[in-house]
Amino acid sequence: MLAVGDASVLPELRGLAADPRWRIREAVAIALQRMGEVDFPALLEEMRRWAAATALERRAVVAALCEPRLLAEPARIRNVLALLER
Repeated sequence: MLAVGDASVLPELRGLAADPRWRIREAVAIALQRMGEVDFPALLEEMRRWAAATALERRAVVAALCEPRLLAEPARIRNVLALLER
């Protein structure tokens, strides 16, 4: 759903970001990356909320935002770096 702009699954994904299974956590990051391909500003805003959470949620933030294909524009890079510096 994220790939078409439906953010209703974000609460469930946030819970799965702390799943003990690595592959589930990777699936969360991939889903977030797909969201970023459709609506990067919305992804960045959501990741700002996740960045103040648990270590595994913060890990999802890094995995989602540090995808090279999402960082083609200098403004995006600056915004991501600013978030990661927090």
